[in-house]
Amino acid sequence: MNCCDNCGANVPDGAIFCHICGVRFPEDNADLDRMPQEFRAGLEREKLDLAVLTGQEKTYLKYANVSTIVDVGEIKLGLGLNELSQLLELFVNKIQRNRSFQAAIPRTLSSSEPRDFVEVRTIDNIHVGLPHGQGLTSKMPFSTTEKTVISKVETALTELEKSAGRVLDDPGLYMKMGELDYMAGRPENALNNYKKALSIYGKRIDPLNIAWCNLKLGRVHNFQGRFIKAQKRFLQAERLFTDIDDKNGMVASYLDLGHIEHDMGNHQKATEYYYRSMKMNEVLGNLENMSATLSSLGDVAKELGNLREAMDHYSSSLELDRKTGNIGGMGSDYANMSGISCQRGDYKSALDYASKALEIAKEFGDKPALSNAYGSLANVLFKMGDYERTMDYAERSLKIDLASGNRKGISVNYTQMGNVAAARESFKTALSYYERSLEIDMELGDRGGISGCYKNIGIIYGMKKEFYRARDCWNKAYDLRKEMGRDTADLEELMVGLPEQCHP
Repeated sequence: MNCCDNCGANVPDGAIFCHICGVRFPEDNADLDRMPQEFRAGLEREKLDLAVLTGQEKTYLKYANVSTIVDVGEIKLGLGLNELSQLLELFVNKIQRNRSFQAAIPRTLSSSEPRDFVEVRTIDNIHVGLPHGQGLTSKMPFSTTEKTVISKVETALTELEKSAGRVLDDPGLYMKMGELDYMAGRPENALNNYKKALSIYGKRIDPLNIAWCNLKLGRVHNFQGRFIKAQKRFLQAERLFTDIDDKNGMVASYLDLGHIEHDMGNHQKATEYYYRSMKMNEVLGNLENMSATLSSLGDVAKELGNLREAMDHYSSSLELDRKTGNIGGMGSDYANMSGISCQRGDYKSALDYASKALEIAKEFGDKPALSNAYGSLANVLFKMGDYERTMDYAERSLKIDLASGNRKGISVNYTQMGNVAAARESFKTALSYYERSLEIDMELGDRGGISGCYKNIGIIYGMKKEFYRARDCWNKAYDLRKEMGRDTADLEELMVGLPEQCHP
């Protein structure tokens, strides 16, 4: 046995590189370039395998030689099917390792309303605490390098499909690609890849993976605001999980069904699914999932105006997260408790809770959670009428989201900044921010966000006495709400207040 000079690990005699840190041993440096091509390719693939197993992203990207992924040359496409699958696994695993931090982004993020009428905005549903990594906590913003690699992987995958003349017989590869597309905010690409995986699993008669495909397809439809399609997929998944008695899958489907019923305004059904999830988690002893479910129950209570009940659920979730050491979950709990305190008018407590969420994000250097904490502080300060500091924190949040490419976060921040401009009666500026938000939500296919933008834009036109324009925007928002099965009472109230000549 030899000892690695870099990390001190024991390695077998004759080893070419360390199996722990991946460093190449000095004695093989001089001869590597003179090795036969096939042997060099074998070594590179071996290094790729070890980099994935040890989670070394930089080592992996170095040996993957991403600049030649799609070059038809010495090693045919640079990365073959196996290496593509490994690269995708690397990114998915990387995000899963960040789940505890990503949980600090609450399921909903509200942009507070000036003069009590601007839309409360809801961002993507975030399904936390799903078992065995089957679901990811949120859409993880990617770095520029990662985006480049994913783009090249997509191109290489397309080239391999063209070469084979068919869809590749690797459903796991399409599942991983779909997961990355979903988290990167590319829902149509995600749907396409999940459907390819579903087709292959269907031919294999694999009920477990058919169920997971349906669940993931449902999540994409939910993100797009296509609630009926999402509900059908979730119900299909729940039936399959029940038939094969996969309790982890049942828990995940109950939580997703609860979210979709919540989004459709069916609070009683949502609560029933959440309690089914709680009961199953108690059987499994899964405290992390119990915490996530309690948080969802808090969301329903909050929406129904039961603020004390909501605070109790969030506090119970915090207690479980402390017990399990889920630091990111604690950040989410503090953000939720900040929102409740803000609604109660207890701004001091709201600021304290938001500050605790900020401390957690800073301590662990987690940019998405940091962006969210800044957003929470901006919400509280807006309610307090401190527009200067509201803009300061909204701009900090926006800067992080722009750098990471988190388009939904960018949209939410533009809405918050539009709210400030509206409160200051800077109507032109407010419209500019709301229209930027609308453009992003349209690109994402987020119909809930689009509806909220139209409502906000209509309110600005109403304040400018441009009533026909206001009516047209509210009609668009109304039609979208009706399609999604959401409540339209607030829009109807706005339209009733229009001058008589604006009514058909």
